[in-house]
Amino acid sequence: MRKIIGFALVIIIPLLSCSKSDSEDNGNTNITNSDYYVKYHWIGDGGYHYCSFNINYINSVTPNSNAALNTITYSYPSTKQKVIDDELICGPFKRNDKVYIEMTNEQSVDNRLLEIYVSKDNSPFALRKSTNERKLEYIIDY
Repeated sequence: MRKIIGFALVIIIPLLSCSKSDSEDNGNTNITNSDYYVKYHWIGDGGYHYCSFNINYINSVTPNSNAALNTITYSYPSTKQKVIDDELICGPFKRNDKVYIEMTNEQSVDNRLLEIYVSKDNSPFALRKSTNERKLEYIIDY
């Protein structure tokens, strides 16, 4: 009886385990074929005044590795807001692509917040970087 159980274990255990090379191949394939999406989030706070500014951001990277730069304009009087809080999702990007968001042409902006979130293959967005400065850059590295 012991011989039968021992023989069965010798056969079953290798069948249930995976080899190291299998997991390594899948890991490399996932890294190179993964799609990443970026969520840019920004806040411009005018304090006691209406504020206005431009948001410059990279929407995607073209096949020849050039960045597609876009601009959103929040201008007074069309935006009669003291605090502008907005976000935008862009992509797809690949690993090692450089993304950035920048706030320019500020008028009456007392405080600002710029954030970059990243999602890999439809996973939830994770905060990767934030700043109170005018420009924020991030290289996709996971």
